[in-house]
Amino acid sequence: MPRLGLVGVLCFFCVPLFVGLRGWDLRNDEAIYTDAIDSILETGDWLTPRLPGDLPFLEKPPLKFWIVAAAIRTGLLPNDEFGLRFFDALFSAVSFVYVFYVGRLLAGSLCGMVAVLILFTIDPLLFFHGLRENNMEAPLVLAYCGGVYHFARWVDESSRRRRSLHALAVGAYFTLGFMTKYVAVLFLPIVCAIAFIWRGGALTRVRLRWREWIPAALFVAAATAPWFLYQAVHSGSLLWQTMFGQHVYVRFTAALDPRHLEPWHYYYSELWRELAFAGSLWISTLGLVVLAHRAWTERPWLARLVLVWWIVPFALMSIGTSKVIHYTYPFLPPIALGAGLAADVLFRAIERGIALAVCAARGRLPRGTDRSQAQWWPAIRRLLTAGAALALLVAVWTALAGQIRWEIGDVRLLQNSSVSRPLIIASVLFCLTGYVRAISAVLAFATVAVMLPLFAYPRTIERAMSVARPLATLRDCMLTLTRDAPGAKTHVYPTRISHSYSHYLRPVGPWIEHYGSPKYDEWQRRLSVPGEQAIMILLRSDYDRFTDQIANAKDRPAGFALAADIEEVVVTPRPFEACAVATVAAGAPGIGSLAGYLR
Repeated sequence: MPRLGLVGVLCFFCVPLFVGLRGWDLRNDEAIYTDAIDSILETGDWLTPRLPGDLPFLEKPPLKFWIVAAAIRTGLLPNDEFGLRFFDALFSAVSFVYVFYVGRLLAGSLCGMVAVLILFTIDPLLFFHGLRENNMEAPLVLAYCGGVYHFARWVDESSRRRRSLHALAVGAYFTLGFMTKYVAVLFLPIVCAIAFIWRGGALTRVRLRWREWIPAALFVAAATAPWFLYQAVHSGSLLWQTMFGQHVYVRFTAALDPRHLEPWHYYYSELWRELAFAGSLWISTLGLVVLAHRAWTERPWLARLVLVWWIVPFALMSIGTSKVIHYTYPFLPPIALGAGLAADVLFRAIERGIALAVCAARGRLPRGTDRSQAQWWPAIRRLLTAGAALALLVAVWTALAGQIRWEIGDVRLLQNSSVSRPLIIASVLFCLTGYVRAISAVLAFATVAVMLPLFAYPRTIERAMSVARPLATLRDCMLTLTRDAPGAKTHVYPTRISHSYSHYLRPVGPWIEHYGSPKYDEWQRRLSVPGEQAIMILLRSDYDRFTDQIANAKDRPAGFALAADIEEVVVTPRPFEACAVATVAAGAPGIGSLAGYLR
C-alpha cells in the first residue's frame, strides 16, 4: 500500500504539474524574475541580476535565478516558458511527495494521498502566482515541506548518524527558502521550535542532541553569508533599504500596493472560500478538529507539529496590513494533512462499523471485537434488513416508473434514476458472505470519497492544459510584420503598466515612456500617420475618452486588455489590426473594433 500510494501521487499529481507549462504568458512577477534571469544570461553577472533600465534586483536573494539560468546556459532547458517554469514544477512535485510522506507518518498512506489531492485541487495554489509559475512560491513550499518532514524524522529517529543527516537536510531546505525568498522562511524554525517545546522532555533532548545541529548551522552560514557580504560591500545601504525596509517592514506594516490592504480575517476567509470552491471545505474543517484533538492528546506528537505549522504563521501574518493570498501557500499543506487525517479516521470508523454490522447480521462478531457489543446485534440486523428492503423497493419502483422523487413539502427525501445502484446496495446488504473486510473497506472508501474533491481533479487537469498566450502572440506577429520596417515603436502612457506587457512588447521596437495622458492629436498621429504609427498602452479611461469622439463605432481602433480586470489597454493601429485579432483569438479580452470579432 505505501508503494502503491507513492506511485499514485507521482502519476496523478506530480506528472500533471509539468503539463502545459508553455500554455500561458508570463504573468507580472514572472516577467520581473524572467528579466532578472535574462540579465544573467546576457551580461554574465551572476551576483547582481538586473532589471530593464539597469536597475539591480535586490528584492530577494538570487538562488532561484541561478538555478534556472544555469540550466538554460548549459542547454539542459530551453529559454522559453517551459524552461523558465520547469524547476517550479519539479520543486512542487517534490513537495507533494514530502506531503505524502508526512501524511504516512501521521496516519498512513490514505492520509498522505488525500492531503496531496486537497492541495492539487486548490485553484490559486497552482494557477495564481502558484506552484507552476516562474515565481518564488514553489521552492519556498518545498523548503517548508522538506524541512518539516526531516525535523519530524530527527525528533523520532534513534540513530545518531541518521539524526545528523536529517538535521543537515533541515538546514539545506532552510537555505533554499532563505536564498529564494529571504525572511519568508523564518516561520520554519519558529514552527519546529514551538512544536518541539510542546513535546514532553524537550529540554533533555536538546541537551543530548544539540551538537547534531552544528553541521547544519555551519552549512546555512556558509551558503547564505557570501552573497549578503558581497552585496553589503557593493550595494551598501541600498541592499537593506530594498530587501528589508521596503519588502519586509513596509510590506507588513503599511502597503507597497494599496490593493493589498485587507482585513485581519482575509487569509481565513479566502482559504475557506477556495476550499468550498474545490469541494473540500467539510473534510478540511473536520480535519482541523481531528488534528487539534490529536495534538491535544499527543497521539501522535507529529499532529502538534502539523497544527503549529498552520496556526502560528496564519495568526502572525493576519496581524500585518498587507495581505496577498500567495503568502499562505507554504502553510496550506497542514490543512491538507488535517483533511487526510480526517479521511483516515472516517475510513477506519466506517470500515469497522460495516464489519460489525455485517457480522452481527450473520450472528457472529468480527475478530477482536468486545463481546459486550453483542447486545446491539438484533438492532443492527433489523437495520440492515430494512435498508436492503428499501434499496430493493427503490430499484423496482425505478424500473417500473422511471425516475422517482420523494418529497415532503419542499424537502426532497430521495431522488433516483438508476436501477443498478440500489440493486447493488441491496445485493451487498443481503448477500454478504465471507468477504467482510474487503467489502467493508470498499464501502468505507466510497463513503469517504463523497467528501473529497474528486470532481475538482478533472477541472484542474483541464485548466493545466489550457492555452492563453495573447502577449506572446502579439509579439511574434508584430515582429513578423515589422521585420522589414525597423521603425516600429511601442509607446507607453503609464500609470501602472503590467510587467508582462513590458516583458513581451519591449522587443517590438523601442520602448518609449511618456508621462501623463496623450493628447487627441498624439493619439491620431500614432494611429494613422504612416511612419509614426505605433502600439500604444494607455488607461482604459483614456481609450474610452478618445474613441467616444469617433462617430462610427466600427472605426474604433482595435484594442485589447491582458485580462478583463486590467486597467491598461493595448491599442494597435490599422496596419497591425491583424495582430490584434490573433491576440484576441489567443485569449485576450477584445474591445473596440474587435468586439464584433469576439461575438
